[in-house]
Amino acid sequence: MSALDLWRSPRLLGAVDSPMIPPSWASGRPWTVNTRELLEGGRKPVVQTGAHLSVMPLSAKQLEEIDWVSAAQILGEARAAANPDWLASTLGGESVHFGDIPAALFEPERQQLSLAMRPLSGVTLGELPVLQTTAAVLRALNFTSDAPLDMVSQLARSALIEKRGGWLALLDLSTIIECWLPVRALSPLAAIQGSVTTLEHVAVALVREYIAIDGYRLDDRWAHFVCRRFSWGVPKATLDEIGKDADLTRERVRQVLTRLESHAGKRRWPVPPGLASALEAISENGFRNVQATLHEAGIATDDDWTPDEVVLLIRWFGYEEAAEQLASAFSMIEPQGEDPDLLRAVRSARAGMGLLRLDSVLSVDGVPLEPATVVQVAENSFAQVSVGNGWALVGDQRGTMLESAAARQFFISPTLEPHELYEGLLRVQKNRQAPPLPPLDVTLEILCLAGAAEQSKSGNFSGPSIPPDGGSLIEWLYLQLLSSDGQVLHKETLNRAALLEGRNLSSLQLYYTYLPIVRLAESGSGLVRLVGARPTELQMQFARDVAEAQHVATTLNLRVTNSGAYLDVNVGSAFLTSGILSVPITLGRIWPTPGATMSCLCDREFSGRISLRGGTSLHSWSPLIHHLALDHRVREGTHLSLELAEEHVRLLAIS
Repeated sequence: MSALDLWRSPRLLGAVDSPMIPPSWASGRPWTVNTRELLEGGRKPVVQTGAHLSVMPLSAKQLEEIDWVSAAQILGEARAAANPDWLASTLGGESVHFGDIPAALFEPERQQLSLAMRPLSGVTLGELPVLQTTAAVLRALNFTSDAPLDMVSQLARSALIEKRGGWLALLDLSTIIECWLPVRALSPLAAIQGSVTTLEHVAVALVREYIAIDGYRLDDRWAHFVCRRFSWGVPKATLDEIGKDADLTRERVRQVLTRLESHAGKRRWPVPPGLASALEAISENGFRNVQATLHEAGIATDDDWTPDEVVLLIRWFGYEEAAEQLASAFSMIEPQGEDPDLLRAVRSARAGMGLLRLDSVLSVDGVPLEPATVVQVAENSFAQVSVGNGWALVGDQRGTMLESAAARQFFISPTLEPHELYEGLLRVQKNRQAPPLPPLDVTLEILCLAGAAEQSKSGNFSGPSIPPDGGSLIEWLYLQLLSSDGQVLHKETLNRAALLEGRNLSSLQLYYTYLPIVRLAESGSGLVRLVGARPTELQMQFARDVAEAQHVATTLNLRVTNSGAYLDVNVGSAFLTSGILSVPITLGRIWPTPGATMSCLCDREFSGRISLRGGTSLHSWSPLIHHLALDHRVREGTHLSLELAEEHVRLLAIS
């Protein structure tokens, strides 16, 4: 088998059973999928994604039989044959161009990079996402995780390849130094290395790394779908529930999750502060009461992290030995005062908001438990339990998500009407996809029993308050509305301000629907107000007039030529913020399939679900549009040129 054949293998570029080198790392531009230059027998690949290449000289059986340690050796020996001096030099002595086999895989500017230009100083091995094989080779050479990378770069390549797996370690380190390290700030985990974040943020960032490993075949929704499946910071979801939200069958969801799980543990990912703090807190508390420990320490916003969930997260980070030791430590802890099966039943029935319906708790055998038994177990296991009307609010000393949602509303408006307060709680429940709340009167009664609210003689409610996090997008939105006339603004006005300040437009769209401190002023009006605000009709009309005065219409022109179909778009307000584009029926007839991929001119790809409604509108462009707005400074009035080709939509130019 030749080195060229191996380079053409999709598995070497990140699919199942490979060394898990992401297509984004082996492409011309870092963190993108770029294989348009790759030719196979004079033809372009049928699917233009590194992890998808379907025109291959090797059969599936041949691929399954490949020993990837040996495959890396074939590649390395081919490189050494082309330049004998290369193998005798140090890892940091010369650029490592595995891309020379074949050169078409890499753009010229990538081949010209030199290690002198790369930020090696100040970086340690523990900050690199190395393969398990690489970690083993470096341990055999007496390098620990805190070893400086510039010291490792002084290693002779021959010293690496003397160890078993050394060729693969050499390929891995070379790829990381050449393709990952210069742009590691774009790595989701690297982005949270500088601050202590919650365990939920850590889990989402890790899954995003695996989405990159998988070749960006999945959009960012899957980061949250995976967390829901494993109950990492959110209530556990079934395959059917995820399938409904993803508009996929149960079996297809299972296949996607299995594909992502196949990558888990093959690399040792850098440990972010949030995870390190969580493990330290768990250890200091004697590995007992993980849920309360993490929540009380402020490391997790969700108080339902179980030992098994923490262990699984460690395994996905690639630290199998640590996961085994942690699981062993958890198993040695005897339950304190409660039957573990009863405790497990109560925890499983407890909703994400902290609510527990007393008559709905089933034992491990499926037998309903007596409400009195449920209350007793809860009181013996949780710091706070408030019972009323057949429900209980169960939480630790930091309280529950239900109490937090109320407190965030009371900061904005110290006094709230019952329906206004309840709507904010419903928003959080829908966002967390938790079970339905009890009726309004029952929910607010439980809040009062828990000390999170108090009803006045007028019937309105007040209670303890929690301010928005300083510097957060939520605080920004709050301040924008607070300073406006009547505390109401149009979405387009807010979106435009967010774009100018480089704010996360995707999150902002979700906040309009799910954030407890804001409301939609009028159905279908596009107006957003603060909770408790009562803008007058004149104030709302002024907000509409401001938006209308700044509104830019979206226009488009369809060109069909012998070489293909092209679409010229002058970006307008609605298209920029919602991703909705009105199109002629002619375009609807020639538009690529609903599952078409969309790629930016920077070669970043997006898997869009495009639906044609009556042949008049295109939807689900939002991820691409938000990327263009934040990364390419696309604004109202910007001109986009797009090419429509088979199952692919490609952005050709921005002007």
